[in-house]
Amino acid sequence: QTFLNKLWNVARFVIMNAGETQTDLKKLHTSLEKNKDKFLDHERWILSRFADTVQKVTEGMESYQFGAVGETLYRFTRDEFADYAIEAFKLTKQETKYGDQILVYILLTLLKLWHPYIPFVTEKLYSTITGKSLIDSDWAHCSLPRDESIEEEITLIFDIIYQIRNIRGNNKIKPGELVEVMIYAT
Repeated sequence: QTFLNKLWNVARFVIMNAGETQTDLKKLHTSLEKNKDKFLDHERWILSRFADTVQKVTEGMESYQFGAVGETLYRFTRDEFADYAIEAFKLTKQETKYGDQILVYILLTLLKLWHPYIPFVTEKLYSTITGKSLIDSDWAHCSLPRDESIEEEITLIFDIIYQIRNIRGNNKIKPGELVEVMIYAT
């Protein structure tokens, strides 16, 4: 139930912040392919991670690995899309040209991937956003290229943030309290 609330809130956030963004997946995909060189680093990262997730989910479904597929979807949706991509969008909303399209594209495709698991929720969200039925749509795909170098770079940044948050928590430093951090790297 907690996850369904999170997915619902993610969809609501995307809908509220996408404005007049196109909701036709084919047109969104074409636009993203054409403009991929203009994305911010975290946008390239989330699309690369998403392409990998779609591939893993599709292969897992074809080999009847439903439990592993569900876990892959869950981790991507919660950890990468909701916790990082949407938070990064909030910080870069004014400077991004394609962030809203990326969020809508990922959300609509994610709803297709989640549909076998939570059909009533995904059907309601998808039809609310697009005005179309999800149950008779094609299986999700994402042919955008992976960029493993940006995945490594952004993952390193996220690991640093995670470690800083752990240090703050272990030392009982309040969330709003500013502290100086020094990072030594080779």
